[in-house]
Amino acid sequence: TVGTVGNFNKIKNQLFFLKIANNFKNDKNINFKIIGNVWETQKSYYQSCIKYISKNNIKNVKILHNCKDVIANIRKFDVFLLTSLHESSPIVLWEAMSQKKPIISSDVGDLRYLMKLKKFGYILNDYDEKKFIFAIKMILKKSKMRKIFSNNSYTLYKKNFTKKKYEKKFLSFVQDII
Repeated sequence: TVGTVGNFNKIKNQLFFLKIANNFKNDKNINFKIIGNVWETQKSYYQSCIKYISKNNIKNVKILHNCKDVIANIRKFDVFLLTSLHESSPIVLWEAMSQKKPIISSDVGDLRYLMKLKKFGYILNDYDEKKFIFAIKMILKKSKMRKIFSNNSYTLYKKNFTKKKYEKKFLSFVQDII
């Protein structure tokens, strides 16, 4: 399962995620999952995603709305795929890292910097479907690579993004402005 989390909107770029899934629609072993709500202002974008699924007869995608336990669902993913156009600090990736998931992402936020610390997957700087498809195939095909990326994800999470780490950073920030 290749999964993503994000409320439906153009910035999160679920339509690109679906285009990638479309390339795997004949592979019965690979499924895609989107966890995300649809806000009133984004119904049009969501409908364009649903039309794309229908038009291309994509059966390997599941969309989960109003998810009560995102972490439990991320735990079931084999790869976390982020296709966002913009992010500052993508918290959903830290959640995926907390579950030891290898990451494939568009080049957003601080990911390039983190990748220099530990290689946890692939960061792709353009929206070329073929590059994302290749990255997915590599991670799913090479179990040793997947395990290394998974362990590195978790190591980065523990070092930088636990609740305790965020509390320290927040308190330091507040103390600096007082």
